[in-house]
Amino acid sequence: MQVGDTLTRAAALAAAFVCLGCADSPEPPPHIAPLDCPAAAASAYNGFGLDLLKALADESPEANTTLSPVGVTTVLSTIAPALHPEAQAALWRTLRTEALSVPDLGAALQALASWRSYSKGEVLFQSVTAVWLAAGTTLPPGVADRCRFVFGAHVKTLPADHEAAITHVNDWVREATHGRIRRATPELVSKEPLVVTNAAHFDGAWKHPFDRSDTEKATFHLVGSRTKTVPMMRRTSDLRYFAGSRFEAVALPYADPRFEFVLCLPAAASTLSAFVAGLDASSWDALLAGLHPCKVELGLPRFVLDSSADLEGPLVDLGAAPLFSKDLRGYRLAALHHAVRVRVFEEGTEADAATFAGLQSAAPAWLVVDRPFFFAIRETGSGLLLFTGLVFDPS
Repeated sequence: MQVGDTLTRAAALAAAFVCLGCADSPEPPPHIAPLDCPAAAASAYNGFGLDLLKALADESPEANTTLSPVGVTTVLSTIAPALHPEAQAALWRTLRTEALSVPDLGAALQALASWRSYSKGEVLFQSVTAVWLAAGTTLPPGVADRCRFVFGAHVKTLPADHEAAITHVNDWVREATHGRIRRATPELVSKEPLVVTNAAHFDGAWKHPFDRSDTEKATFHLVGSRTKTVPMMRRTSDLRYFAGSRFEAVALPYADPRFEFVLCLPAAASTLSAFVAGLDASSWDALLAGLHPCKVELGLPRFVLDSSADLEGPLVDLGAAPLFSKDLRGYRLAALHHAVRVRVFEEGTEADAATFAGLQSAAPAWLVVDRPFFFAIRETGSGLLLFTGLVFDPS
């Protein structure tokens, strides 16, 4: 995609965003009913999320790895208007959306925005975004409005004090994740002039909960022939299931059938690393299509996962190096930090993620005064002009 194409695309997207808010509204709408994400966009986002998971796993092979693709995608999409066109083009490629039509991409961004708050029965999902500015920092024209009206982001100014700034954002994250992620704020919050954060929160009860009295200690086989005793939840129910030569898969529905927990178990002769290496958007879609109704006697460990990672390396591996480039004008990504907590238990699932993007001005603006120019000397308090001039010949 050429820079000119990116500018045209950005202008068209701005038009597509109009339906999410009006220019004279001081705050974003408090709630937008969930929208359907176009299949092509969902496939693109899923492909990016799976590729990022693999790149992150490559940094720590055979270690627990967790990720919120929707959280990372939302933050990266939110910062797009502040980036140089070349960095924007790299971002769309990284998100696998460069081939999407403008209407599909616009609808996909609207779908991300629509999940700000969704609740039905015993299932709750929230995704909230905030833009934090250091004192004296201003956003490029139009960027603040896009952040507010496209992603419902609140634009706030951080306290000048280092510790106060970190505490301020930590309090926001703790509230947005219902107290499950308490101190995830990296140092970038007080170092960078512009920080974009997203907090994703999921709380879902199983459609058919496990009976706690059936949970018992069982052996879990770790990598390298090692074993560990874990609390194993058990139940027998009608589920969607697939069995193949390389893996088995099962989908556990939540109380709201719009959500489900999909579990994939590689064959005993294979490994989880090998399974993930072959996972992409197409194979994921094929896996889901292969699930069929079946009575399943299921044993699932009760577990809690906590993870925290810097995503610059994995993103660069996926082709996003221009986002971090110091050679482009405008803003650049200085850091991208991601924290996740997932708890799976007898009654359901709790999952929370916090994503932090720190931005700073990239290359300084290049200005050589080598032609006739205007100048003014002014008093900044009142704005009063003291001297003005037109210089045609500085000699």
